[in-house]
Amino acid sequence: MKLTLESRGKHLIRGYAAGEVRVDDQTIHYNCLIAPDQIAAWGAAEHITMDDVQPILALAPEVVIMGLENMQQLPVAAIYAAFLERGIGFEVMNIGAACRTFNILMAEDRRVVAALLFKSSS
Repeated sequence: MKLTLESRGKHLIRGYAAGEVRVDDQTIHYNCLIAPDQIAAWGAAEHITMDDVQPILALAPEVVIMGLENMQQLPVAAIYAAFLERGIGFEVMNIGAACRTFNILMAEDRRVVAALLFKSSS
């Protein structure tokens, strides 16, 4: 699905499809972290661990939107607690909803990070 919104110099998710997301003019086919000012590969696997949370925390988010292509791989309670204990908003949703929510929060100048986990990462 194609998304449109003005980015004012920040990374913008322009579209998504099965196994990929388009950020600005770049198509990404791997698990990634997207913040308004940076994009990084994310080594998370199907079962997200506390080690997978560390790169997200390093981005100093106010809100984390985790987008899952497979909604049956929800994070365990300890992952939710890690964000809650730090006062960081945390929501889990499908990839499409995560992309749309990221753009809205980013447009509101929120320090948001989209953590996108695809079914298989290349």
